[in-house]
Amino acid sequence: MQFRLKRIIKKSLFNKNRYYSDNYYHQRFLGIYDNIAGLRKLFSCDGKDIIETQTPIILNNKVEFGSNLRYVKKSLNSPFVIIKRNLDHLNFNILLLKVRLGGFKCKQNIHLFENSLYYYNYVFSYLTKSEKEIIKKLLCKKYLQEHHDLTNKVIVDKNGNKLFLNENVDFSINYLTGNPLILKELTDFQEINRLNHQKLIEQNEVELLNKL
Repeated sequence: MQFRLKRIIKKSLFNKNRYYSDNYYHQRFLGIYDNIAGLRKLFSCDGKDIIETQTPIILNNKVEFGSNLRYVKKSLNSPFVIIKRNLDHLNFNILLLKVRLGGFKCKQNIHLFENSLYYYNYVFSYLTKSEKEIIKKLLCKKYLQEHHDLTNKVIVDKNGNKLFLNENVDFSINYLTGNPLILKELTDFQEINRLNHQKLIEQNEVELLNKL
C-alpha cells in the first residue's frame, strides 16, 4: 500500500510559476489514513455547540460535497499535488494547494473518499491575533449575518454540512460533509482498520512468545 504523489502543473490566478513540492508538508499526510486517531482528528467536531446557518457550505461557492475528483480539479485555479491512497479496496485522494485568500497566504487540503468530496480546509500559519479576528468576523458575516464567538462552535447548514475552526497549532477553517452514508463508510473503515491493527499486534506478541 504505497502513496503515489502526482504533480500537476496548472495555470494559477495568483502565481504563474510552477508549484514545487514542500516535502515536509506532504509527509504529514502520508500516514493520515493509517490509524483511527489520525482520521478522527482530521475532521473531529465532537462536543462543539451547533450554530445553524441558511447559507450553503460549499467549496469555492460552486462545488458541493459529493462532487467527484474530475469536477473538483476543474474548479481549482491554483496548482495542486494529489496524494492517492488505496486501503482495503477503498480509494482516498488528497489535493494539496497553496493559495492566497484576500491577501492571506494559506494551504488548502481537499479530501475525497471513493471519488466523493467529503472534507476540505484552509490552513493559515503565523497569523496575528487581529488577523484571526478579521477572518472570524468574515465567517460570521457570510454564514451567520451577526457576530458570534466561534470558539468551540460548529456552523451547520440545512444539509448537515459543517464548518468549524481549529486553533491548536495553526489556524484552520474546516469543512465537513453532512452526508451520513459517507460518514458511516468512514466510520466502518476506521473500525476495520482498528481491528486489523489489533490483530497485527496480537500476531507479533505470539511470534515474540514463540521466539523468546
